[in-house]
Formats: sequence, structure tokens, C-alpha cells
Amino acid sequence: MLAAAADFIRKCRPEKTVIVYHKTCGDGICATAVIARTFKKLTNKFPKIIPYAYDEDFGKLTAEIKKYGSVIFLDLSIDKYKDELLKLKNSSDVLIIDHHELTNNMNENGILHIHPKFFYSGNSSRYVGAKLAYDICSQLADIFEMSWLAAAGLIHDVGSEDWKKFMDDVYRQFPELREGKNIYGFDCRLGQIVSVITAASFSAQAEKIAIGLCIEAKDPMAILERKYPEAVKLMNFKDKINKDIKKYVNNWKSLCNYNIDLNLAVCEIKSRHAIGGPVSTILSLKNTDIIFVTYKVGSKIVNFNIRNQNIKINCSDLAKNVTAKLENGTGGGHIPAAGGSFAAKDLNRFLELLPKIAKEMLKK
Repeated sequence: MLAAAADFIRKCRPEKTVIVYHKTCGDGICATAVIARTFKKLTNKFPKIIPYAYDEDFGKLTAEIKKYGSVIFLDLSIDKYKDELLKLKNSSDVLIIDHHELTNNMNENGILHIHPKFFYSGNSSRYVGAKLAYDICSQLADIFEMSWLAAAGLIHDVGSEDWKKFMDDVYRQFPELREGKNIYGFDCRLGQIVSVITAASFSAQAEKIAIGLCIEAKDPMAILERKYPEAVKLMNFKDKINKDIKKYVNNWKSLCNYNIDLNLAVCEIKSRHAIGGPVSTILSLKNTDIIFVTYKVGSKIVNFNIRNQNIKINCSDLAKNVTAKLENGTGGGHIPAAGGSFAAKDLNRFLELLPKIAKEMLKK
């Protein structure tokens, strides 16, 4: 299956190809950088790159990308849009590379769909987008100089414990990246680089800088050493974001609505930055028994994140089950980490449904 994806990329003309990746996601950014750099290595040209968030209009996106002959969806559970994808297939060759919760097997509809569940016996959620991209592109060229990007994606999506041999190989190539208390987590130099990359959530400008840095950076340590001007900008963004993250992480007991019976903590994020994901991830890693839900209210849409590291509940199913009852609701992801969005007018309904559905799921 990976060979089929490699063959798809081999046949793509970069000027007629677009990569659509998971917006502000460190794994999606790293995965995109691997494939874009592979295109450059093979053809000396880059494809078009578009970040996409689930609360954006997918129909509008397909109208924009159908002019390209080849479309690569990367680190996105885009298979939920089956009908739209089939329409897009009429104008473009489509490749989906993803590891989120599976909704539709698009291979059954003539679209090449690469998902770990189709060929991998391990935990599919931890075969992350950047590692998938790396394994595919490794069949096209020797790209070991990009292996740190795959490792960064693994750390971002908490998948590195499942890929210790690969991580150790990366650290042999880049030994300075392993310094820290936890070489398979955020508390090492590679983890610090991941934090720099995820400053993409600061703004649209930061997003563009982050993907550009990952595409251009040849020496990952030079990112931490501030040798790239893009890294300096991202670090400044990161410092501003971290102030807000620390506020919620350090004061979650007073900021969250905590249901002790369900071990469910729900917190509204009022920061101007998109920090719900990092906050919920950090809190869940520190408090593995608790189900953390963060949400941020926009003018029309509410975005939310769900995390639970001891997997006593399927976060992806919880996100799907709750949003199924809400207007414009969409949700999904992985068992320990998921998210979604819904119409802002349904916020109270969401807060009512969340504990009820969580309680039903925990009984099973």
C-alpha cells in the first residue's frame, strides 16, 4: 500500500499538485514538509500547499483545488466527506494519507486511501502522518536527512513510544536532539523543536512561517540555536502562546467544570490563540485518569478538544456521538485524542450532552 502511494507521488507533476494538510497541527506540518521536500529532491520543484481546518467549508476547498491534476490530503480525516471526494475524483487524482479514526474506506470508491488500519497491526493512531509520509517517500529516494521531521510528528501526536527503534535511529543521526529527561516525549531538544513548530497556531502568518521553516531547515538544531530568522519569529510567538497555556495548565482546577463522578473536566479557552489542543494534551499527560475537554467559542463556530491518556473512553467516539446531535457538528480523531466543531448557538446543548453521553459510554 505504501508503494502505491509512492507511485502516485512519483507520477505527480509538482506544478499541478496540491497538498492539503491539517492546519496548525505539528504532525501535519512535518508530514507536509517531508512530502514537499521529496518533490523538491526529485523534481527541483515544490507543489502548492494549503492548510485546512475542520471548521472550514470543505465544499469551498474542493472548488479551489479541483483545478489541480493531483490532490494529496495529508493528516486529515477527510474520508468523512465521501460524496465531495467522489465529485473531486472526476477532475483530479486524489491521494489520502491519514491515521485518524476511519469513517470510509475510500479505496472502495476508486480513491487511493492510505491508512494504517489497512496494513498495520499496531495502534493505528500512533502511526502518525509524518511517519506515514516518511515511509512512503523513503521508497522514492534516500531521505534520511528528513527523519527528524517524522520523529517530530511522532512526538507531537504522542506516538514515539510505539516507534522507539526508529526514534533511536534518528537520534544516532542527530544525537544532539536527544538531550533531555524524556527522549520519547516533549522534554528533550526534539520536543522543544516540536513546540516551536506548533507556534503555527498563533496566526495565519505563523502557520506560513512554520511550514516554510520545516521545508527549508537542513539542520534541526539550528532551529533551537535561532540560526533561522523564521525560528526566531516562531519562538517569539511561542513565548506569547506559552503564557496562556501555563495559565490554564497551572490553574485548571479552578478554571474547569470538574465532574468528579465521571472524572470529566471541561474548560472554556478564552485566549485569542488556538491553545485548546496543547492545553488538553498537557493536562491529560499530567492527569492520565481524567477526561479533559477544552472548547473555544468563535463568532459562528465552537471548536473543542478531548483528551484521555488511559483510554478509559474512546475520545473519537465521544466527539462523534456528541456532535452528531448538533447543527453543523463534526468530530473525530483518535482514541486518546480527538476534537471537532459545531454551531456556536448549540454551546449549551453541547455542555448538556457531553456528560450524559460520556456517562453512557463509560457504562459499556
